[in-house]
Amino acid sequence: MWAQRNVTITLALMLLTGCADPAVWSVVAPGYENGVFVSRVAIAVKDIPEPGRSWSEQKLADELSAMGVVPVRNDSRADALLTMRLIGQRYVTINVPLVHHPGETKITTYEKKGETITEIKESPGYTTGGYFYDVPEATAAFTLSRSEPGGHIATVWAANTIVRGAENAVWAALAVDMAGRTARQLKRDKIILPVENLVEPSGIEPLPSTP
Repeated sequence: MWAQRNVTITLALMLLTGCADPAVWSVVAPGYENGVFVSRVAIAVKDIPEPGRSWSEQKLADELSAMGVVPVRNDSRADALLTMRLIGQRYVTINVPLVHHPGETKITTYEKKGETITEIKESPGYTTGGYFYDVPEATAAFTLSRSEPGGHIATVWAANTIVRGAENAVWAALAVDMAGRTARQLKRDKIILPVENLVEPSGIEPLPSTP
């Protein structure tokens, strides 16, 4: 089983990929730059409480299905394992600086019935900002691993993702955001090469895709 294996990730030996999403930093292991053929991917979401765990699992399943592979719960029959692990969460204080907008004086002069008329209109100044608020921030680590001949577990791809939510965002929503962003980066990195014409064997229960 995948869960019984120890996987060592040496990011210093992996190759940095071009990340289109600034929230995602991804790397691919040397030797896997051309991707790997995969038909079924098991999903493991760790250290994220419910409902964030289930929501993130479903989001990853939807994204993998869109790539042409089958997400499965039975990891013993999977070709690869995609792991998402929460590694940090905190509140970040945002400082909205105080800005003074000065007032304006508008002077208009015109002639009326032989007289020179001068009108003065003043708009008062005002200030904005000058307050603080807290927003949630979460960080997750992702790995894509597969079993090589001899039982060795190879880490093919890895990523760290950090996102911030709105002031009242819930942690579960941040988890889903990280899952979606990272799965899309995995697709952009072209690591997973789907096996076409897959015939699903018995005993494997695919994760359903969201309609």
